[in-house]
Amino acid sequence: MLYRHSQKKTTYLNETAAAVWQLCDGRRTVREVIDTLADAYPEMRDAVVADVNEAIDTLFRAGVLRLEASGGNGGQA
Repeated sequence: MLYRHSQKKTTYLNETAAAVWQLCDGRRTVREVIDTLADAYPEMRDAVVADVNEAIDTLFRAGVLRLEASGGNGGQA
């Protein structure tokens, strides 16, 4: 669960979104987040790609994550 005090807004995270949130440290690219989780769950690589993209989109739309352009490696999260 994330709470934005300034907006008094709570965002609930499922297990995948929580893992993605923890990996989004401003240094990793989206690709690196995907690769980290795909390495942890190699048998589910295709699902990991879709789940990470969905989680990042959800976090971005909720206003708790911003993406920065990066030189061709996908945005930094």
